[in-house]
Amino acid sequence: MSRDVISDETWAVLGPLFPGVKATGRPPVDRRTVVEASAWRFRTGAPWRDLPERFGNWNTICKNFDRWSKAGVWARVLEQVQAMAHRGGDVDWIASIDSTIVRVHQHGATLPRDTGARSNYEKFGDEPADHAIGRSRDGLTTKSHRVADGKGRVLAFILTGGQAADTTTGRHGADRWFLRVTDGRTRLREAVRSGVLFSRGGV
Repeated sequence: MSRDVISDETWAVLGPLFPGVKATGRPPVDRRTVVEASAWRFRTGAPWRDLPERFGNWNTICKNFDRWSKAGVWARVLEQVQAMAHRGGDVDWIASIDSTIVRVHQHGATLPRDTGARSNYEKFGDEPADHAIGRSRDGLTTKSHRVADGKGRVLAFILTGGQAADTTTGRHGADRWFLRVTDGRTRLREAVRSGVLFSRGGV
């Protein structure tokens, strides 16, 4: 089976977590097709326009993905899948944190901001937090902090400016981790606050 095809067994779990089909309006695109196409796109890093023809119209897939993203569908799916894994005892909560850094594209570094501030290369103040752009030794950069369970599977992530350290992010930004609530508890936030994620220094 191809890596971009979701097995029937997996879809039996994931399918019910996505929005149902409306009784009126245009015939909807198949939910499974949207998920498989989205998985293919992010696995390959290709533009939406380069989706294989077997997935149908690329624009339809893109619009569905974007609509679900804005409605929080993807986040809820992750939350519920993690909750299922937790209930089944499949999540190792001895978590670890690491990060990777990328340089901001030159076009992103010089665009005017909607906040009314001047462009980055002229501006001396801090970048707005929701831009996740900071200044490090490599210039304007963004850092992706990821938390993995004891089996090396990513549980949550957060984007910050490139100058933010993992320990600082964990210590002061626990409430910002995209952790999914399981059994009424925010398990990952508890781990961050209790120092589980760090081998020294505490949180």
